[in-house]
Amino acid sequence: NSMVEGLHIQRAYYAYYLKNTPSSIVFNNNVYYAANYLIDTQYLETGNTFDLPSIFSVDGISVYKFENSLPNVFTIRNGNIIPLTIKYFSPNKVIADGSNVQFGDVVVYKAAYYKGWKVNGMNAQNLGNMVGAEIKDPNTDITFAFEPFDFRIGATISIITGLIFAFMLIRRPKINEYFEK
Repeated sequence: NSMVEGLHIQRAYYAYYLKNTPSSIVFNNNVYYAANYLIDTQYLETGNTFDLPSIFSVDGISVYKFENSLPNVFTIRNGNIIPLTIKYFSPNKVIADGSNVQFGDVVVYKAAYYKGWKVNGMNAQNLGNMVGAEIKDPNTDITFAFEPFDFRIGATISIITGLIFAFMLIRRPKINEYFEK
């Protein structure tokens, strides 16, 4: 699993793109990049390139790797970023080792925030379009789970509809009899 091994595959749409500089965050005078890699599409538009060493190039379009990119899951303590190890990953649930997370730390999962994300069962916050929460009760594991209310409503309606359909199939001979009278 690539997430467990430290690779972050973008599978989210971000509503904004910066034309001149990659998105960055500053902690304790250190600049961290939200993306692990940058594909230089501005070169096609302006002819300018980024001042970074490229790892490879295809048809004049360079790909850069940021040395100081944010970990996939991390905690913030006293303005410092501490990477956390991912123990389990699925598209709607991530479990990180929280053995070194303390009360008051802010834990962050580098994924696009959307209402419905929870951290250890509590509603998550939007932290720079990433999923995060302050830890009130340190556990050995930190669980990020995507449980949107809309999905639960849709699933409930689907189950009820399925049960009604199954009931009608089972009772079909009786229903036919009723309508034939």
